[in-house]
Amino acid sequence: MHPRLLLLSLLLGLSSTSLMAAEGAVELPIDLVANHGEYDANAGIATYTGDVVVTQGEMRLTGDKVVLHTEEGEVIKIESWGKLATFHYVPQEDPPIDGKGGYMRYTVQNALIYIEGNAYVKQEKNETYGDTLTYDLNKEFITGERVQMSFTPKTK
Repeated sequence: MHPRLLLLSLLLGLSSTSLMAAEGAVELPIDLVANHGEYDANAGIATYTGDVVVTQGEMRLTGDKVVLHTEEGEVIKIESWGKLATFHYVPQEDPPIDGKGGYMRYTVQNALIYIEGNAYVKQEKNETYGDTLTYDLNKEFITGERVQMSFTPKTK
């Protein structure tokens, strides 16, 4: 299957209401739980290790190590590493979206998730694998390198 057709097929299978939910999510507080944490106020970097869980609204990220980057008191980027770093997102009206990989970066302002290292994204039966995947929650758009996709049409 041609890569553009593959991506178009995936887009058709993803939720139609992710946009509304993701736009509101950037205004919500970010909560974090970890076994250990440290914050360098001068650098604007907070580092957490050990069973790290980050939540913002319906978005949940996990990893063995998570680094938060801040500017002027606002979290601008979250990086996560792990045996498998994961994310889970629940759109308002559609099935949950799950992803995982060796490294994950969430850019808060534009709700963009970048995954590399056995990257994987799933919504219901629709699955996408790749060396890298970038999922834009605002635009409901996914791109990737060396992707493989399984799309299951909805039954009536």
